[in-house]
Amino acid sequence: MAFGSAWGRWFSAQHLVNNGTPIGHRYLIHTAARIVMDKILDGDLAVRGRRPGRLEYEDIARTDWRSSAFYVVDDPISLWRLVICPRGVVEIEPDGTVHASDSIAAQRTAQLDYDSFIVDGYQFEKLWPKTNAFADKKRRKLLREARRRRLDKDEIQRLS
Repeated sequence: MAFGSAWGRWFSAQHLVNNGTPIGHRYLIHTAARIVMDKILDGDLAVRGRRPGRLEYEDIARTDWRSSAFYVVDDPISLWRLVICPRGVVEIEPDGTVHASDSIAAQRTAQLDYDSFIVDGYQFEKLWPKTNAFADKKRRKLLREARRRRLDKDEIQRLS
C-alpha cells in the first residue's frame, strides 16, 4: 500500500513538494500503518490471525484492536515488520520487544497473540487501488510543481 497504491504515490509526491526532499520509507510506512489501523477500527478492513502452533486463521473482531497500535521496526530479512503494541506509553526495543507502562493496555493487546495476519486482498485493493483518477491527477500536478522547482529528479521519476 505504501509504495504501490495511488495513495502512496500521491502522499509521497505531496511530501516531496511540501518539504523539498523525498519522503523517508519509515515515515511513509508509519503513516500507512496508522491509516490501515483506522480502516480496521472503522470496520472497512477485516483481519484474520493465526495463533502460534495452528494452521487455520481465525477472524479477529475489530473491537479487539481498539487498545492496540501498529509500530514499524527494522527487520534484516524483510526490511521492516509491524509490531502490535498497546496504545499509550510504551518502549519499543530495536528488535520489536514492547514494554508497556500500562499493564491493563498490555493485557488487552496480549489477546492479539498471533504469529501472522492476513487481510482480504479484495477489500485492501478496493481501499488502496493502484490507480485512482482523483489521486493520480493531484499527484501529476504535484510532480509538475516538483519539476518546476527542480527537486529530486530520481524521486520525481519514481513517482511518475
